[in-house]
Amino acid sequence: MKNQIIGFTLTGILFFIGLMPAMAQGKYGATAEDSIKCIENLSVYKDFLRENKYEKAFSFVRKVYQICPQSSLKLYVDAEKIIGNMIKENKGDKERKNGLIDTLYLLYDARIQHFGKEGYVLGKKGAAMLKYGRPSYQEAYNTLKKSITLEGNASEAYVIDFYFRAALKLNEETAQTADFWVDMFNECSSIIDYNIATSTKPRDIESYTTAKENVLKMVEPYISCEVLTKFYESKYEGNKDNQKWLASAAEIMDSKDCAGSPIFFKVASRLHAMNPSTGSARNMGIMSMKKSQYGEAVGYFVEAIDLADDMTDDENLSKTLADLELWLSKAHFGQKNYPAARTHAQKAAGYREGWGEPYMLIGDLYASSISQCSEGKDGALKSPYWVAVDMYAKAKSVDAEYAVEAAQKIAKYSQYFPSTQDAFFHGVTDGSEYTVGCWINVNTKARLK
Repeated sequence: MKNQIIGFTLTGILFFIGLMPAMAQGKYGATAEDSIKCIENLSVYKDFLRENKYEKAFSFVRKVYQICPQSSLKLYVDAEKIIGNMIKENKGDKERKNGLIDTLYLLYDARIQHFGKEGYVLGKKGAAMLKYGRPSYQEAYNTLKKSITLEGNASEAYVIDFYFRAALKLNEETAQTADFWVDMFNECSSIIDYNIATSTKPRDIESYTTAKENVLKMVEPYISCEVLTKFYESKYEGNKDNQKWLASAAEIMDSKDCAGSPIFFKVASRLHAMNPSTGSARNMGIMSMKKSQYGEAVGYFVEAIDLADDMTDDENLSKTLADLELWLSKAHFGQKNYPAARTHAQKAAGYREGWGEPYMLIGDLYASSISQCSEGKDGALKSPYWVAVDMYAKAKSVDAEYAVEAAQKIAKYSQYFPSTQDAFFHGVTDGSEYTVGCWINVNTKARLK
């Protein structure tokens, strides 16, 4: 029986190949008799499929294909399921399994010939090639690449995922260049971002978001900041008027912390000039910060916030504004404009609950104010350290991520608290209410050593 099954599979493969010239016939066959047999076999294979009797179902699928290969698209969809299950059932029989795999590939080719949608079906075929490791990873990669080239933005999320997996397998055999990885990443990121932005079905958005996360993980080892800088420098002149390319380049370089590179400045500046947006203004602000151009940074972050206010349909508006307000606070800090820096750090905290970073920044503002608040009682008591420690404690209480850093800063600045003797001369006792003056003007409790 086993030999008969193996022989049947090999015969089936030869049969699929040999039938190509006979396909120019009617939908249900060449004759009336063929039509009757075609409809009978279509019905019978479906009965066996419903009962999960895949071997028997396949024998009738084969007959349908012999008589009327153009009769039904569902035939090919069902055949894919049938053969997939047969491969699982025969995983211990290598010859039988490989014969079934080859038959599946031939079926994909036949489906394209009779029902079109080449790019879509090649995505299925390429994924199967990678899954079964046959005939080669190069062939799987080529098939998936062709699918994505043909489908473009219509490419399925799973196809993009398999495309990168095929590239990783290919890389194990022959190391690929940095350009290879950056080109792939650019191509697929564009498709993924398009679908995340335009899809209306939550399930599709989730699929493409997952694909993006997977792609980022897979490509991470192959695109360093240095590699990206060289790549985009070589491509910039030919793409400087391509807004889509510029946006993708800026996003990728930002994700790899390349915002300090000259080419990032070129890309971000050009993108902002072509189409000012929240993202482009933010990028310009970050670049200005890295160059210690704090006045320019303030202007860019204010512009980014103004543009973000128009994002009424963006569910992440609060998160975006929190990020921008904190950047604006840091820019004012760079200018030593401490009151403005505190105002915007407080706004950042208001937009995002349970976030410790704004409070850490306010603590740094207070600790940095010692030189500004050196006159009178505040200078003698070093009272700004009291409110700085208050802020670090606040950050620690709302956000565990900053617990260690906050504890370190609390320990650092607590050592500068005044002694009981120093405080006595200024009428201050441990635990007493105290209002820190200077620009700070905040109530706290005195703490002495």
